[in-house]
Amino acid sequence: MEYSLRNPARGIEKASEQITKPGILTLPEAEALLRATGADFVPAIAIGLFAGLRPEAELWHLNWKSINLADKLIDVTKSKNSISHRFVKISNNLVAWLAPYAKKSGRVTFDRDWYYTRLRSALHSRV
Repeated sequence: MEYSLRNPARGIEKASEQITKPGILTLPEAEALLRATGADFVPAIAIGLFAGLRPEAELWHLNWKSINLADKLIDVTKSKNSISHRFVKISNNLVAWLAPYAKKSGRVTFDRDWYYTRLRSALHSRV
């Protein structure tokens, strides 16, 4: 074991990361993104855009059983906060994007790395 007379981390420069608010897409940008993604990924992107569900905390756990297009509600049972079970209203435009892909049950989207890989691919292909 070796000892040091001074703290070796003392000379390291502090990180200066600027925290910024997330960007907001325009309607043409949102439509381009949805059209650029594959059919198996449209529901996840649409729900994120128009219902505001978070990927990690909500979307990855979402099942089609929790989406009621007739009543225009999403039953969010898993969230960032375990006591935040809530219902999210579905707008008419979200109904229009989800209806062609709706299923009775099953996961709505991929999780973790695959989700972000697909999202990155869709973002780059819409340009």
